[in-house]
Amino acid sequence: MSTCTICGGSGVQRVSSQRSRTCLVCLGQGILSAATKPAPLSHQPGADEEALMEVAIEVGAEDVETAEDGSIEVTTDPGDFLTVKEALLEAGFEPEMSELGMVAQNLTELDPDASEKVIRLIDHLEDLDDVQNVYTNAAFSDE
Repeated sequence: MSTCTICGGSGVQRVSSQRSRTCLVCLGQGILSAATKPAPLSHQPGADEEALMEVAIEVGAEDVETAEDGSIEVTTDPGDFLTVKEALLEAGFEPEMSELGMVAQNLTELDPDASEKVIRLIDHLEDLDDVQNVYTNAAFSDE
């Protein structure tokens, strides 16, 4: 088995006609097929959680979670994103942050060496002018 041309790992698959080899970790390990596109709307601490939850659930939000700091995140299907956002705005809940994104369904645990390599790859990808967002399903080692 060959090694990955990006990170030097050995979980290799041929991915191009140029015979370059890229491991599944560097390909995001199927992130596009194993990810959802939740649309989070984050609200600052201090918002009326019950009122916000009532409005959000009534118009189709999937989940409403309150963090330890009191901030509230409303998660919705991308198709319902604008409906939920507009309903929350009409009810007086201005989101601090709202965007469409990708969240992996299954995380892949990485050892410290692989974590370092994948972080380096992500840094390089983020430095590219044409790249807007980088998503991963890697669960990085704490070491």
